Amino acid sequence: MKMTHAVTELLSTPLSPSWTIEGLAESLLDLFSHYETEISFDAQSLTDRQSQRVIRPLLAHLAVRSATEANTTPNLYEGTLTFQRTTNEGIFWITGEFENKQGSACFTLRRSNTAPIEIDSGKTPAIV
Repeated sequence: MKMTHAVTELLSTPLSPSWTIEGLAESLLDLFSHYETEISFDAQSLTDRQSQRVIRPLLAHLAVRSATEANTTPNLYEGTLTFQRTTNEGIFWITGEFENKQGSACFTLRRSNTAPIEIDSGKTPAIV
């Protein structure tokens, strides 16, 4: 299964009565444990109503979570995302960019085995 299909399936699968946005975010990040790739996703491509309803809260949660891990102030509407993950094979990072505005919700995330460094005063993280 391709990563894009896995994300689409994750967002459109019926949610359990006890679902949380935190759990959905964790499931999205966990996909990178299984796929070594980059994904670009745009809400305009979403056809089911559930995915359309959860994408913006999901992006806001990812922004807060990334800022918390980096000990910075979150920007809920656009910016960079960085997450450190650990698997049995070791540590890897998920980095990317997002936009979370009315009519424009999209993100690009990529997996790297190398720690990101910030350039241009907090702009897009570069992979060394």
